[in-house]
Amino acid sequence: MFHLYFIIRQDKRIRHTVYDTSTRYSSFENVLTTKSVLTIAVTQLFFSCLSSIAVTIVRHFEKGMTEYTYHILTQYVAGLLYGNLSIPILIYLKTTQCIRYRRQKITKMTLEPDLMESRMISLKAMWEK
Repeated sequence: MFHLYFIIRQDKRIRHTVYDTSTRYSSFENVLTTKSVLTIAVTQLFFSCLSSIAVTIVRHFEKGMTEYTYHILTQYVAGLLYGNLSIPILIYLKTTQCIRYRRQKITKMTLEPDLMESRMISLKAMWEK
């Protein structure tokens, strides 16, 4: 969380002080990647805790079920919630979201006229007068 905060703060500083397109794009990519990795890590932690809680609840009711049902249920809860279903789907969704967002930003950057460069040229011309 703190790393994301510092990355976003650095990105804002770069946006206000640096006019180089590649530096700004690298900063944008850094923020986007950090957000995606952090989202996946937090979701992985959440599902890990959820599966642990579910196994604990099943253990609490162990006396009322057969041994076969108990073992199948604990394996199903731990495997399905944590590893087999949630994380690969989340990685796929975050990857497609990043690609879509990156494509929108690149399109926006390439279609807009280069305002920063024209401003810098006009400032330089005024300074040289």
